[in-house]
Amino acid sequence: MIVDAGPLIAADRNRRAFAALVRAAEEHGEILRTTEAIVAQVWRSHRQENLAAALSALEIVDSFGSGRRVGELLAQSGTNDPIDAHIVLLARATNETVLTSDPDDIEKLAALSGVRTVKWEYYALDH
Repeated sequence: MIVDAGPLIAADRNRRAFAALVRAAEEHGEILRTTEAIVAQVWRSHRQENLAAALSALEIVDSFGSGRRVGELLAQSGTNDPIDAHIVLLARATNETVLTSDPDDIEKLAALSGVRTVKWEYYALDH
């Protein structure tokens, strides 16, 4: 599962909810991933102990991938956030779901790419 910025922001505020996600992923043999670009969106200080703990449970992908493909997907979707397009393309490449708290643009991108999304609040409440 590819983790967007929203769940990590929530982890920074409440370690327990994110820890439950990590436990559920482990029970199902699922790997949680995010990207360095997402880390850049959420990281502001070494004092973010909860976020640091959350990040330690994730595989962090450092490759951005094809900037041209990201740009093409943005043009097709009418959206403008390259990080959103990047994580959708990563999810497609790894055949994974995107976990997001802000599904509007992500869902447009995902629909064009054949990628499934899960809204963070839903996931946190149901699992």
